[in-house]
Amino acid sequence: MLLNIGMQNLLIENEIAENFGFDITAFITTIVLIAVVVMFAFLAIKILSKATERTITHARNDKNEARSKTSITIATLLNSLGRTAIYFIAICIVLNQLGYGSVLSNIVTAAGVGALVISMGAQNVIGDLISGVFIIFEGQFSVDDFVKINDYTGTVKSLTARCTTIQIWTGENVIIPNGQIKTVINYSGIYNVATVDVPVPYDADPDYIKEVLLDIATNYYEKHQDICYDKPDVLGINDYNERGMIFSVNIKAVKTNHFRIHRDLRIAIKKGLEEVGVQIPYNQLYSNKLDK
Repeated sequence: MLLNIGMQNLLIENEIAENFGFDITAFITTIVLIAVVVMFAFLAIKILSKATERTITHARNDKNEARSKTSITIATLLNSLGRTAIYFIAICIVLNQLGYGSVLSNIVTAAGVGALVISMGAQNVIGDLISGVFIIFEGQFSVDDFVKINDYTGTVKSLTARCTTIQIWTGENVIIPNGQIKTVINYSGIYNVATVDVPVPYDADPDYIKEVLLDIATNYYEKHQDICYDKPDVLGINDYNERGMIFSVNIKAVKTNHFRIHRDLRIAIKKGLEEVGVQIPYNQLYSNKLDK
């Protein structure tokens, strides 16, 4: 009974193969092999992602900040390159199973297509990749650095061979192709100088004003030594304009804290000058226009 059913199934398969021109067994085998390749590709990507996450977590716990940032950047880059390589190899194997040449010939063909695409206008992509390599190996900036790239200021969230992603202060992620990066200001060094320009009336005593400003800045420094890298400095009169004499007050800030020091020091200086009877002058011409 079972033998008869088996023979009938075999005859049916042979009949289908003759009518439609293909072998069902070979077709099913091909589908299974493709499914296995896809499964292994996704598994490899998952393992790569987990390894990258562990590396980044371990790097963030490293007390050596420079080494930590370098490790995170390299891990992010290798993750990007690894995913691309896995997709590329998987596609070549799938094409081979579908009967489109050997794996090696598919890789060569893909390389030829890549060269054709480059000749047809993909030079920008190659430029992005080359720029990314220089950025990474020159250490211009790393993941988690606070930077200004072109006209965007924010924290570097990811750095791959082709593009850089920074998160600006409003929360949006800005993706910049590496080939379009013209200027970079990296605020993640040891310190940044917070400079506040203070206008004072021409009839004020410059020596007295300098002493008052230094007292205000020193008092701020003593209360915020955790974000101040060094003691403040008052340069004296730095400029003259229609508002009055311009004094410059400098405080070295620990890394990116200069933005906070800017804001805090402006408030402290205004209150401190008012306490000693010195009014910060304003543009008299603009004031007269408002009065009219």
